[in-house]
This record gives sequence, C-alpha cells and structure tokens, in this order.
Amino acid sequence: MGRRRMNTHNEVRQRIAARTKPGDELRAATKGSRVEMAVTIFVAVQIVALTVFQKIGLPLGDKILELCLPTMIGGMAALTYWLRPKVDVTRAALYGVFCVAAFISSLFQTSGQSATSFMLALLIYFPFIFYYDVSPRVYRKFVNLFINAMLVAGAIVIAQHIIQLAVGWRAWPNLDKLLPQNILMPNYVYIQPINFGSKIMKPNGIFFLEVSLVSQFAALALIMEIVYFQRLMQTALLLGVLVACFAGTGLLMIALTLPFLLTQFNRKTWILIGVGFLVAIVVAYEIGWFNAVQHRFTEYQQHGSSSNQRFIAPWLLMVEFIQSGSDALFTGWGAGSMLKTKDIVWWPLAKVTVEYGVLTSVAFHAFLIYAMFVHTPSWRASIGFLLFYSFMGGGFLVPVYPLVCLLFCCLFRLKKESKGRRRSRDPDASRESSRRSRPAAAAAEA
Repeated sequence: MGRRRMNTHNEVRQRIAARTKPGDELRAATKGSRVEMAVTIFVAVQIVALTVFQKIGLPLGDKILELCLPTMIGGMAALTYWLRPKVDVTRAALYGVFCVAAFISSLFQTSGQSATSFMLALLIYFPFIFYYDVSPRVYRKFVNLFINAMLVAGAIVIAQHIIQLAVGWRAWPNLDKLLPQNILMPNYVYIQPINFGSKIMKPNGIFFLEVSLVSQFAALALIMEIVYFQRLMQTALLLGVLVACFAGTGLLMIALTLPFLLTQFNRKTWILIGVGFLVAIVVAYEIGWFNAVQHRFTEYQQHGSSSNQRFIAPWLLMVEFIQSGSDALFTGWGAGSMLKTKDIVWWPLAKVTVEYGVLTSVAFHAFLIYAMFVHTPSWRASIGFLLFYSFMGGGFLVPVYPLVCLLFCCLFRLKKESKGRRRSRDPDASRESSRRSRPAAAAAEA
C-alpha cells in the first residue's frame, strides 16, 4: 500500500509539473526543430557548393578562389544566429602553432614566396578550430544528404554514357563552353579519353573538376554508406558509379580503406560484396578493364604520365628535399613556390614540407590529424577522408579537399542523449515502449 501511495504521489507531481510548464516545453521543442532545420539547410548548401559548384570560383586578380570556401565561411557566420559554434581549445592551440611556424618560416624567405598562398592557407584551415554539437540522428541525416547527392551524380554519369553511345560525347553539356573562363577553376582535365587515343571519354558528372573527383566523391559516399547504413540498394548503386567512372583513384581509396571497414560489415553486406566482386570480374574482363589497369601500372615508371605525376613525383621531390640537408630543410622554399612546377599533383605532405619546412609540416599535420580523428563521428570514415585529402589530389590549397573533410569529420561532434529523450523523439521507439509496458501494467493491476 505504501508503494502504491508513493507512486500515486509521484504521478500527481509529474502531472502538475507538466500542466504548469507546457509553454516552456513547447518553446524548447520549437527552438530545437528550428535549430535542426537551420543546420540541415547549412549542410545541404555546403554539399551543393562542394559538388554542383565545384568548378566555379571567384576571380581575385590573377587567382581564382573556389566558391566552396566563401560559402563555408559565410554559412558558418549565418548559422550563428541559430546555433553558436564551440571552439576546440586543443585544435585552436595546434592551429596557432602551425600559424606561428609558417610565419617564422616566411621571415627567412627573401624571394620565391607568395603572400596570397600564405594567407589562403591560414583562411582555409581556420574553420577547423570550431565544432557544433548534434545528435547522432541529425548527423546521419547529413550523411544521407551527401550519399543522395552522389547518387544523383551517378545518375548523371550513367546518362553521359548513354548519350555518348547514342550520339557521341560532344553532346554532353560542357561547362568549359557554357560558363565564362574567368570563373572556372583552371588546370584540370575536364574531359579525357578512357585510354590514350580512344574515342570514348570518361564521364565527368558535368559539374566536377574532372572524372577523378567524381570517383573519389563516390568512394567517400560509399565509405559513409558502409559505416552508417549498409543499405543494399545504395551500396550497389555507388559501386556501380565507381565502375562507370573508369577512374582508378576512387577504387584505390576503397581498397585502402576496406581493412578498417571489415568489422562494420553485416551479413547482407558480405553477400553483396561477394556477388558484386564476381560480377565486377566478368564485366571488367568484357570491357578490357584488366588491360587498362595493367597499362596504368606501367605508367608509374613513365616520367610525365598521370600516375607518375600523382603518386611518384611528389614523393621523389620531398625525399630529395629532405636529403639535401640545407637550411631550407627548416625554412622551406617559400609559400606557393611549388606552383612553378607544372603538371604534378602535389600531396599536402610534400607541399607543406617543401614550401614551409619540416617543422611547420609536423605542426600542420599534428593539427590536421587531431581535428579529423579526435571526437570525430567515426574514425573509420576519417581514414577514408584522410586518404582522399592526402594522396588523391593537390588538396592543401584547393578548398574542396579540406572542406569536405571539415564537413564530415571535424565540424560536428555527436552528443549523447538520455534514453528517455531518444524515445520521446523517436515515435517508433515510443510505440514499441508502450506496447511493452501494457502487459507489465496489466500484470501489476492484477
């Protein structure tokens, strides 16, 4: 009897509290939904800027600033109206060490450095010191937006193949001809053949800088799909996009990240991988993919080839620079000095080391790795993004590379929600909880 009276008193208190503060709860719920909507719009805008407007920049003298950078900084500034960002003290300290080391390095340079490159580097990585707290449910919504965006890009890739086989690749919409040259990002191979001398072109997704970016972004979406969802249809479609691109960098990213994703696979995913692997072998044999891969492997030894410029030349120059043993080992050659060497894809590791010196390079990579792996939503996904940033393109001063890493690895921190709060926000969970409580209540009454 005593327990029943105590429970009755507690229920009465809860009812009184609920009746006295309904307005406060309603205002809190409304504010929460508005904040979630604002953050979702912010992420959607950034995804569009990183994909649809990837080729477009703002002319600044003889330079072009990729549009995604002012979009990110302006979006974060606008978002403060609904949600103020927090500062990660450790990130801020490491960023400060990098800035000081880079500035000291620049003091020892009498020529050959670019003040624009120096300031651009500081501007691109400044947003990395901030973060927002979001729930896992909201963050998964952001990831799904990115996956859907890449599925749309994949549909464009397939449409390009169909157009090419039907009337020829020249019927593709060509942004190089449709838009003014002064707003287009230069020095990218927008349209290229599958093999040298071939009349069949690799589909570039219309809006991407080049086909390798389509492949790499599809690989990032596939990694996120495996980590967070593992839906059969989306996984199969993204695998199809990777094959349809006829670009090797995305497949290489998946191959290098796969060992860290193995523990994430469920039984359905394993079955899909097995079936997909067998189908891929058959398709690859029929279209001559193995011959193309063999040709690509021989390119690594050919000076001036695409593979050599992307994976060998940066490493050789960095090793040569370190082995030189000169004073430049600590001061570098100067910001922007590597731009004078054409047609080589400079890794961020090689570029920062050669331009700013070894000490600045250590400071920068300590800052970057901490930002991408400490308090990140998923360290497995961060490995794929780090590979993308570090080795798949000249990403240090090309904003699209670091900013997509910022958006999905650094900018959002998952907060823990109480069990009751999660149930109240999830109608399915609430219904299931009520179903389970009915038999218990009936037994108690009996």
